[in-house]
Amino acid sequence: MKRLILTVSLALALTMTASANGNEVSRTKTLVAYFSFPIDSGKEALDATSGASVTIKNGRHFGNAQFIAMTIADTLGESADLFEIDTGDHYPRDYKKIFNATQSEQRKNVKPKLLKRVQNIAQYDKIVIVCPVWWYKMPLAVQSFLDEYDLSDKTIYLSVTHGGSRSAGIEREIAAAEPKATVSKNMLILSRSDTAKSEQKIKDWAKGL
Repeated sequence: MKRLILTVSLALALTMTASANGNEVSRTKTLVAYFSFPIDSGKEALDATSGASVTIKNGRHFGNAQFIAMTIADTLGESADLFEIDTGDHYPRDYKKIFNATQSEQRKNVKPKLLKRVQNIAQYDKIVIVCPVWWYKMPLAVQSFLDEYDLSDKTIYLSVTHGGSRSAGIEREIAAAEPKATVSKNMLILSRSDTAKSEQKIKDWAKGL
């Protein structure tokens, strides 16, 4: 009996030592990165060609992508970190002005600078990218995000909001930007008008990541 207790104690000690030395396989972590741009005026979202919109929940205004990302991160709990792809004041918050600005930006391929950085991208095995479809493409702010990090060997999941274009092939843009990553075919695609009433659908999708 004493020998059995000693053996178990030794095994526990070795496990703790391996963990301390970083030899134990770490728990999978997920980064939920989102680009979202709510319109201050509270008007209806931009149309299908540009795709940003506003979700109202409990009297609070959220960008659609922001609402989706927050729901995903909350569902995943401690295994997930939420990160905003933040362009600061790069875009105007007026409906008509942002419509024109994003069109011009896409045409000229002007990538905005980001205000925040992920401190340790290596700790994440999964990256969830949440964004609207802008002019049938990925927002250039998301392209700026992808340019900053090497996501090789990571699995990337995509969730987009749209006004009729579905994913608009954004998954292919991500695959081209991160050729050594795996871009999952398991995408969450939501119409901009359905986001507020899709909370359970978002949670169910997040649980399957």
